Amino acid sequence: MNRKTYGLTLLETITVLTITAILTAILMPVIGAAKRSAQVQSAAQNLRQLSNGLNIYRSDWTGSDSNFESYYGLGLPPVDYLRENSTKLSATMRSPCGNNTNAFNTALFPGYPGHASSVYGVYDPSNGPKQPQEFREHLSTFRENSVMFVDVNCNPADVKFNEPHQVKRGLAVLFSGRLVNKTAEGYASALKWYTEPPTDAR
Repeated sequence: MNRKTYGLTLLETITVLTITAILTAILMPVIGAAKRSAQVQSAAQNLRQLSNGLNIYRSDWTGSDSNFESYYGLGLPPVDYLRENSTKLSATMRSPCGNNTNAFNTALFPGYPGHASSVYGVYDPSNGPKQPQEFREHLSTFRENSVMFVDVNCNPADVKFNEPHQVKRGLAVLFSGRLVNKTAEGYASALKWYTEPPTDAR
């Protein structure tokens, strides 16, 4: 008695593989975009948490909400205070988007690779600040719209922040607590790229 076999023929196998390859090609960009969107949302949430932590610190040190001529008058902490003194916020500093070293190498911000940068850390005279004058002027001009934290990692590896014609994404939280999620061309290594000065700015 002959047994019937029910295996796929060569033609059927090729057809299945072809369909699988086509579906994979269609779905991979969709899955990649969904993953990136989730990472961006997670990064934005981290920035909100960092902003909340900063406000707690400022409250403890009776920081003023109006003295934008004085870094410490605003109650802003020394370089890397939150990173060094809070395990929870140190974990929050790490970007869900990974480590875009190209973005950090071409950006203004002195954050560590793979972390959301503590932008306010650029003005700390006691720790040899990087570009303190620029950040002090940023504070006095942009005031409540001053950038406090940024995450530049949610960009493709080939994005250069100093290339004016490249579109790049910038996530930032401002002194006011407002979150900025900006995708645009321009010099994204400049703090002013993230926001506009108050309407009554001097």
